[in-house]
Amino acid sequence: MRNSHHNGVKDAFSRLKMALATTFALGALILALYIAEPKALAVLELALPPELAGAVYFAAFSVAALAFSYALARLVYKVGALTSAAITAASPRLKPLGPPLRVFFALAALLAFTVALLNLLSLKVSAVAGFVEWLTSALGGFFSMLIALILALQVKEIVGNYLAWLIIKFGGLVEEGDFVSFGGSS
Repeated sequence: MRNSHHNGVKDAFSRLKMALATTFALGALILALYIAEPKALAVLELALPPELAGAVYFAAFSVAALAFSYALARLVYKVGALTSAAITAASPRLKPLGPPLRVFFALAALLAFTVALLNLLSLKVSAVAGFVEWLTSALGGFFSMLIALILALQVKEIVGNYLAWLIIKFGGLVEEGDFVSFGGSS
């Protein structure tokens, strides 16, 4: 049993290495396309009109960006699957954490795909860049408001408990050494 688990982890790591290599190769391709844009357009303009050459270059860049975003999302999902498998195999008590972890990493993979694709396309399309700026500011405002709400709720609990302690202590409701139970049973 232990040997089969070891082989499963080894196989998962080999698949993870392949996904990592694919992601890095596609990232290098995008970087090369981005850096060599003027030279690539000059070569394409030898055979095509300038507008069509720009469209062909943009199509090639978009396909490479889509492939890189997909490979990155697959890598994030595989890391999540490996993590989930390792955690559930570690202890039977941790087995219920498997499905929520898989869902979390699936959402993280979707987020990685979306962010990578939008950011890569915003390099070439100004409308996408404007959308990314708007989305970033909207989500930034939402998450900062969410954090402020969580902090306010925590402060409310702390201050409420402190005020309750002050009222009980100085109101003479209980004496030193008395046992106080708020659960309904005494």
